[in-house]
Amino acid sequence: MGRVALILTLFMLAPHPRLDAQKPTAQRSEFTLRSETDLLSIAVRVTDRNDNEIHGLSADQFSLYEDGKPQKISFFDAESEPVSLGLCSM
Repeated sequence: MGRVALILTLFMLAPHPRLDAQKPTAQRSEFTLRSETDLLSIAVRVTDRNDNEIHGLSADQFSLYEDGKPQKISFFDAESEPVSLGLCSM
């Protein structure tokens, strides 16, 4: 038993070659993706004075202003959840 322990100890202390099998051979350059958008998504919920939800509204029934300037509604979708407005800044 002592001989087996000595062999295992020597094996553990002996230098081992590095295992680089998972490293790529060629260096890859870093890829950076940059993107800009002028489209904002705004969720709204429309209710009456009694807090009842109003359904069936269309984009032409909404007006949106930013800093006192009207904004164009580029995309409009009515859902069972809040309405989604897509805005494209000018």
